[in-house]
Amino acid sequence: PFRRAAARFFNQALTRDSLIGVQGPEKRGKTFWCVEFLYQALLNRRKVALFEVGDLSESQIMKRWICRISRTPLWESQCRKGVDVPSTIRVVENDEGKPIAEVESTIETFKYPISAGAGWRARRQFLNRCSIPPRKPYVMFSIHPNSSINVAGIDAILQRWHHERDFVPDVIIIDYADILAPEDSRKEARHQVNDTWKALRRLSQEWHACVIAPTQANAKSYEVVTQKMKNFSEDKRKLAHVTGMLGLNQTEEEHKAGVMRLNWILLRESEYDSNHCLWVVQCLALAQPMASCCRG
Repeated sequence: PFRRAAARFFNQALTRDSLIGVQGPEKRGKTFWCVEFLYQALLNRRKVALFEVGDLSESQIMKRWICRISRTPLWESQCRKGVDVPSTIRVVENDEGKPIAEVESTIETFKYPISAGAGWRARRQFLNRCSIPPRKPYVMFSIHPNSSINVAGIDAILQRWHHERDFVPDVIIIDYADILAPEDSRKEARHQVNDTWKALRRLSQEWHACVIAPTQANAKSYEVVTQKMKNFSEDKRKLAHVTGMLGLNQTEEEHKAGVMRLNWILLRESEYDSNHCLWVVQCLALAQPMASCCRG
């Protein structure tokens, strides 16, 4: 679904040995993007480990994943009334000279919501499409309650998968960093946050992988149009450890239209401008994004 603008926006950041934070306010779509990064990595035949650490249950995250690969709604009500599926997104200037998104869409109806059997068929078809052997593990899920595992525990699971399944991930997704257990519970909260992000950076280096970890923005992020470096939460030192911090930006009008603007709040190894955004329209019912141009 991504066009060339998305490739230019992401390709130099999503590399081996990178730690990518995904920053946004509550309920802004951080898990949506975790699922999308999982999808895009598998399309490129990269092995992915996804750790869900308390934000969603196992059934909830699996439903989102099956929805993405099957392109079928989860609920009967969505099938009855139809799904508003975006067909084009263009960024134009309004009368005040500010960029806005124009979205065209069509209504698609579905006979039935996704079922367990249809989900397994969709999984097989997706693996075939990606030329992934069905018996060889290319994606591993590990689900944990809130604050029940830390980065050291994640590393131990990865070590076990390596020895027992010969599984070495290219991409490690952790949803999400702020509800991981501390590395050292004796330290005060701010230092615990710093230790977590240091450990995440170490994880990316030791496994030679791209580690993606969403994190909450501060309260002021609700009021800004586009996030900047000052919109961190808890401890600014997390910005020192990431190789890239991706911002999820959305005004109330954009939320109603399903439009999201992504920007690089910080990015190493490449030039960036935090005012330049990748404009995306999201079809939440089918867990699909469509990207347009990258501009301010």
